[in-house]
Amino acid sequence: MASLKSLLTSIFLSVLSCWCLGNSGPRLSHATNDTIKPGEVLRYSQHLVSNDGRFQLGFNNTNLVGGYLAIWYTNDAYESKVWIANRDKPIQASQGNLTMDADGRLMIVHDGEGSPIVLNANEAAPNSIATLENSGNFRVKELNSDGSTKGVLWQSFDYPTNTLLPGMKLGINFKTQQKWMLTSWVTDQIPAPGGFSLEWELMENGTGQLVMRHRGDMYWVSGVGSNSDFENVGTMTSDGRYYNFSYVSNENESYFNYSSPDMDVSRWVLYSDGQLTDNPKAIFVRKGMCFGYSSDGGCVKQNVPNCRNSNQKLEERYGYFLPPSPRWDGNSSLSIGDCWAQCWSNCSCSGFGTVDKPGCRFFTSQFEEDQPFNRQLFYVVIKTGKHPPPTIPQLRVI
Repeated sequence: MASLKSLLTSIFLSVLSCWCLGNSGPRLSHATNDTIKPGEVLRYSQHLVSNDGRFQLGFNNTNLVGGYLAIWYTNDAYESKVWIANRDKPIQASQGNLTMDADGRLMIVHDGEGSPIVLNANEAAPNSIATLENSGNFRVKELNSDGSTKGVLWQSFDYPTNTLLPGMKLGINFKTQQKWMLTSWVTDQIPAPGGFSLEWELMENGTGQLVMRHRGDMYWVSGVGSNSDFENVGTMTSDGRYYNFSYVSNENESYFNYSSPDMDVSRWVLYSDGQLTDNPKAIFVRKGMCFGYSSDGGCVKQNVPNCRNSNQKLEERYGYFLPPSPRWDGNSSLSIGDCWAQCWSNCSCSGFGTVDKPGCRFFTSQFEEDQPFNRQLFYVVIKTGKHPPPTIPQLRVI
């Protein structure tokens, strides 16, 4: 039976590959509306749309690394991604298709080397469907013979990327040991996991707090929360509208989540520089806030080299560095937060710059300021109070 099942699966994938490439052969039906069923295909140019129209799911291409299956708010002009299925495995978006096989496996089939990307390999069953719900959650559900829901097998909310939507959990499932946490992107254009994470930590007294880490080291803590604020953040609002926070802790799970009943769009985003924001208006943790010497609320004391002192910090400046040329570290996993940490811990580093791709340019020479329209933006080691920081727009979209 096992060999027969493998043979049938191989035949299915072969037929699907021929269809994806436009060759002659049987054509599978297209997914429609908010749901994909066994034997249906969502082509790269098509979208699933939630029943209320708030969310869309489809393929998106980036200029730097390839394409992804993603979810975004329909009314977001920038189509900022709130979830990505294959953040570690970019494909050619124009060659990608999403399908569900007869066993209920939801998979990305693409014209390239390697096997299909299966999203729910160990959480599949026949007679299943995958639906993009009004919450933005993409769920695979097993159905009874009468079409009613038998159970949820897999859901995107269990695999967050860098964005927390209302109703998503940060915490842990004690039975499965699965953690729900955010992980920043490498850069604003590359969604592979970066250096920052945001987790929910259960404390000994039974309360909990949000914990941000950089490369595993504790970076910032929220302090204990209440209905709409945290100790180290204060009352949290977005455009004057309040959140409702929920805290759950029992023998099965411990988690935090939030709702935003008066907001059309809400998404907490953890950026590659450590900024935590309900993009784009409300900023809860500023970028680079806790590197070096910092007295800001919630910052965890960092290990600081003897050559640095409390009168120094890294700040954004427009201008240029004098010779010699910078040292370039092109490690593909480096985020801007890594550049920040490495420069601060290197006594000879006077500043750094970044480019569109991962990596850091480290400088050891003197920096000369200039007008923003004439020069690039760098991060420069300065003495505190020497100059006011430049006015830089905070709007960021990814």
